[in-house]
Amino acid sequence: MALTIADVCEAIYRGVRNASEKYLKWSGGLTLENSGAEGLIVAEIASALYRKQTGPERLELEVLYKDLLDRSGARLRANSRRAPLFGSDARADIALFRHDELRYIVEVKRTLAWKQHLTDDLQRLVDAIAACGRPNGTLIRCFFAAYLPGTWIRIRNNQKRTDEFFDATDAATGDFVSRVWGDPAQSSICIEVAPR
Repeated sequence: MALTIADVCEAIYRGVRNASEKYLKWSGGLTLENSGAEGLIVAEIASALYRKQTGPERLELEVLYKDLLDRSGARLRANSRRAPLFGSDARADIALFRHDELRYIVEVKRTLAWKQHLTDDLQRLVDAIAACGRPNGTLIRCFFAAYLPGTWIRIRNNQKRTDEFFDATDAATGDFVSRVWGDPAQSSICIEVAPR
């Protein structure tokens, strides 16, 4: 059976938790938020996804978006506003395939520095789903994952910050559906980006 959206979200949560626990242990109590250990989060999410894979599924790390466009079966018009993403050196942290067809993209951040990075990262995922998603290509969903050491609790308990967070998410995703999933253990957040 193919990986589901719920499988991907669960793997993201598990991967972030595992990375957090490992780094706390290795560093003597420092958090991922205070380090440059984004690669550890990517590796742990990839490991959790790998354990959920069945049959002809596989994943790759640090894949150029221009390669993902080709591998999704989609074609981009030369004058498309999304062309810069696919002509750049931008890379997806994790790309999941089934029968060599692109299915999911996951972007990872070690912290939810959403004022600086959220809009850019979500716009990249919107561009990817618009260009490579159905009916143009095989991409089903994109996910933005971030480590939240208590940040999600603080955001939820502060209405102004909550409103700012959702306004930023809505502004970045525009006409696309975005759903925010919070980890029950409150250590990560997953934003799903999908076509309407």
